[in-house]
Amino acid sequence: MKTNFITLALVFLACPLFPQDAPDHMGMHADNMTVLHPEEKVVIPTESNRPIYQPARCDADGNVYFRGYQSDDRRVPITRVDGKGGTLKYSLDSDPTLSQGASYDFSLLPNGNLYQPVQVKEDVFIVAFSRDSNIRWKAKLDQQFWVAHLTALSDKSFLVSGTEPQTPSQRQERQPPRLFLALFDDHGHMVRRISLQSDDPSNPAPAQKNYTAKNDPTKEMPFLPVLEGDAQTDVNGYVYLALRSNPVVIYVLDPSGQTVRSFPVNPPEPRMSFSSMGLAKDRLAISFREIFRGMEHHNMAIVTVNASTGAVIGRYSVEAEPGTVLACHTPNQFLFIGSDKSNLAIFHASLK
Repeated sequence: MKTNFITLALVFLACPLFPQDAPDHMGMHADNMTVLHPEEKVVIPTESNRPIYQPARCDADGNVYFRGYQSDDRRVPITRVDGKGGTLKYSLDSDPTLSQGASYDFSLLPNGNLYQPVQVKEDVFIVAFSRDSNIRWKAKLDQQFWVAHLTALSDKSFLVSGTEPQTPSQRQERQPPRLFLALFDDHGHMVRRISLQSDDPSNPAPAQKNYTAKNDPTKEMPFLPVLEGDAQTDVNGYVYLALRSNPVVIYVLDPSGQTVRSFPVNPPEPRMSFSSMGLAKDRLAISFREIFRGMEHHNMAIVTVNASTGAVIGRYSVEAEPGTVLACHTPNQFLFIGSDKSNLAIFHASLK
């Protein structure tokens, strides 16, 4: 695979959260935030203490899914942890046709069905796993592009993002790649190409149902805010797509891929940047981290908002070990994965 913008971006996105020192004045102001103390924990005996890649997810049964750091980050196995610390590994190694593939993301439905996007040379595959971690099917997509993220809307519909291939002249002129965002079915057929408005994120315009980039090329969405963002799907197949911008902008797509609304979410502190997002019933939990010298620091804050209106429900600062990652939340608690001495562990923080 030739070096390209998306490869460099994915190297950045795949970097786990290493703690680093920051000046004292960068501490968060907790006077307008509720302080969370993740305490109740489930130690994972088979997992040594190491950084965690984004994202981490949970299914409806409370199992937590994550990828732990390893030196070759192209094919990191996904680990499922149950409520007692038992683990199960999901790996691409059982399929020799994917031996040259790379994957930096995964998607999870509430029922525990898990999917991975895999880049094999210039081809992209969606790989579906069974609950017992076996590969049950794979589909080669009928479009060639550089894949970054996959979001399952259902067992038969998938939102896929990445960048378009560039011509030699575009690479020579160092033109930025164009965003590729599309809906695919479970056979790999592209259902529709999706465009997002590139309005000022501080004042997102109302969604235009039939907007396409061809209507106004100057409004085409840059690729990095999408590739550095996150996406979650609700029980009705609506996608909440978070763009890493300041403020964060949430686009809501219906099951057909049409944009139905958008709203901004401000970080709780000026030096904080988007990290990840969780969805539970009618609320989104958006985690932020401090940025220091271009890297994420370990201080974490979470803002919960109404998923329909974007109205802020709560703001929280998290007192946790460096490298702790938000996995999911419910109306009553947040779940994190992080370090506990020589092992990794699942931590619970109750909302009192």
